[in-house]
Amino acid sequence: MHHRDELGGAIGAWLGLKPYAIEADIEPGSGWVNMRLREVHRPPIEFGLMFGDMTSNLRGALDHLVWQLVLANKAQPRRATSFPIVKREKDWDRAAAGALTGVADRWVRELRAVQPFTDGATNPADHPLAALDDVNNANKHRVISPYAMTGIQFAPEMKLNRPTRGNEHLEGSVSAGIDLVDGARLGRIRLVSPENDVFIRSVGPVDPRAITVAFKIDGQGSPSNSAAFGMVDRIFSLVQPAFDGQ
Repeated sequence: MHHRDELGGAIGAWLGLKPYAIEADIEPGSGWVNMRLREVHRPPIEFGLMFGDMTSNLRGALDHLVWQLVLANKAQPRRATSFPIVKREKDWDRAAAGALTGVADRWVRELRAVQPFTDGATNPADHPLAALDDVNNANKHRVISPYAMTGIQFAPEMKLNRPTRGNEHLEGSVSAGIDLVDGARLGRIRLVSPENDVFIRSVGPVDPRAITVAFKIDGQGSPSNSAAFGMVDRIFSLVQPAFDGQ
């Protein structure tokens, strides 16, 4: 929790600097107006280090839990003792045989029930445990997790070439899953009329109203920090009876 709160506070302070602006560029002849992100204050690389520290501790807590489950069963932990995270059911028996030796059968069944392949996720790779495992491995072995945008709000003020008559409509699109990088296109808009004689002449200053930041898993997706914490809390609560009375 300490690492999560520390990271959240650091990101909040950075967002308080208004690190991004939005600029509009008009495509000549097409009527389309592109909304582009402009970077004012680049996020510190320390964010990725703090995030990696947080996920490493969270993942390690699960391994420590299994070690204690072995001891609670009056058995001896081994070098392979750890918390398995398995996405495919066919891999479970082999993973459990190595990692959960010495854990009481009751808790082996409970740990199987929370695995990505059996815990109700439509896609096991999207399960909070799978995301936690992936991002932890990426931070340790491949790349410091870069940041990514999961949400942004803005409302541009537009000036037209003529007053509206009530029969125009605004059309556009919003880019999905973009990174928070300088020049990224957030979306585009244009005004359409039956006579095809109206266009956006200029766009006033556009201020981002809200930005939501997450961290990418080696370019593969954005895990939910709160979901991972909630999942670990759930597992610890699930096996608490193994330690009652000790």
